[in-house]
Amino acid sequence: ERLVIMNPSDVEADAAAQLVPFGAADVMPEPFEMAAPPRRYSVLDLDSDSRVPPVGYHAIDIEALSGAEVVAGRSLNVTGGSASDEAPALRGLATGGTTASPGIAVAASDWLVAGLARSDAINGTVFVHNPGNRVVTVSVVARADGELGQAVSYELPQGESVAVDLDSLGAAEGPFAAEVHADGAVVVERLLVFPDVPDISLQSGVPLLASLEDLVVLGAN
Repeated sequence: ERLVIMNPSDVEADAAAQLVPFGAADVMPEPFEMAAPPRRYSVLDLDSDSRVPPVGYHAIDIEALSGAEVVAGRSLNVTGGSASDEAPALRGLATGGTTASPGIAVAASDWLVAGLARSDAINGTVFVHNPGNRVVTVSVVARADGELGQAVSYELPQGESVAVDLDSLGAAEGPFAAEVHADGAVVVERLLVFPDVPDISLQSGVPLLASLEDLVVLGAN
């Protein structure tokens, strides 16, 4: 796993990358420090640092510190599955694959995650992260052929995240979408795993908005 920041400005940019393990937002490790020269990149190899838990998912909050805003992205290169019984779906199903995704600079209370499917050839997970400073209640529901399934609900404390396995949404095999609704602003991504290829795909969800005013801009994050 590699984290990349790009500095589009004419001055050096400093940033802090706070890794937030799922289920352990109250015991976060010391943040990573990154610096990018003007109009250049900075790359952080997360696999080489003991602050990254060997098992489980995590979110990464990026904060620009020096006044120069940055563009953030992440790449994942899976070279083998995990033999651990505690491993989540990514490490249990994916034996290989490469993906990259941009950072998400806005939060919203309603999201759509399209292009999902459950079969022997494809599966995945929906991730919901609470970047705010209060507890939010989140519901995730599958939509297939115009019909909504049974919603699953979670309570996310400040800074916490949840990984929603597609099997828990109860959708039949075949293409479907997932809707995420919360009583506060959250950030949503989806992971697809193709075990037979093997490959993976990580992308952000799409916020559902009545107007652009419904978006919560995450400052210089």
